[in-house]
Amino acid sequence: MLLVDTEALRRFFDKVVPDLKENECLLLLLSARKKYYPEIARSEEILRREVIREKNWSSFYRKIKRMSYVDGIYTDKNGNEIPERALTMFMVLNPKDVLKAWNTLQKEMVDLLFQYAKGDSNALKQFKRIDIRWFSALHRTTSRKKYWLIDIDRKDEDLLSFVVEKLKYITWISETRGGYHVIVPADDVTARTIFRDRVFENVKDIEIHKEAMTPLPGTLQGGFVVREVKF
Repeated sequence: MLLVDTEALRRFFDKVVPDLKENECLLLLLSARKKYYPEIARSEEILRREVIREKNWSSFYRKIKRMSYVDGIYTDKNGNEIPERALTMFMVLNPKDVLKAWNTLQKEMVDLLFQYAKGDSNALKQFKRIDIRWFSALHRTTSRKKYWLIDIDRKDEDLLSFVVEKLKYITWISETRGGYHVIVPADDVTARTIFRDRVFENVKDIEIHKEAMTPLPGTLQGGFVVREVKF
């Protein structure tokens, strides 16, 4: 069971998960990673994909709980069981535009149809993967930038304090398996600090991600319980 702290998940939901417009959704991914469990076949396998259609705690919680039951369910491409300690649940925090994604998917599928008409038998196989292609189209069509993510890739409280001191606004901080995720608003003030002044540019073990994707607090990330850090 990947969900171990419902209260932490609820705090994250209330404070971080954005409200969604009619054309927007959010994305969840269940991932197995070789760096958590070297015995799996690939460096990363996406085992499950889910779409969050509205900001509603009850439906969100049910979806997370269903994704959390992983014992004995998943195998890698070689047929080996993927254990719980290899898994993590990620959430993409910037809303995706379903109308733009549908337009993208339509163009791609029409192109594949023309390729098939020209004799490319592999193109037809892609129609059987339409669910994956739809999720990919959503992932690539951001509706609006709500957050950026500062990824601190080591457990160093002094480095975390340095980051916190440089930022005027912080939405949330998680302690992750390998360090910290600092979620910040994608606004002009933060942009000046991160992109204009480049205060973190040459700092070792810090990366800035414009696509904010983070493991869910209250769940296991490679066997580690992701938790909120007070600041």
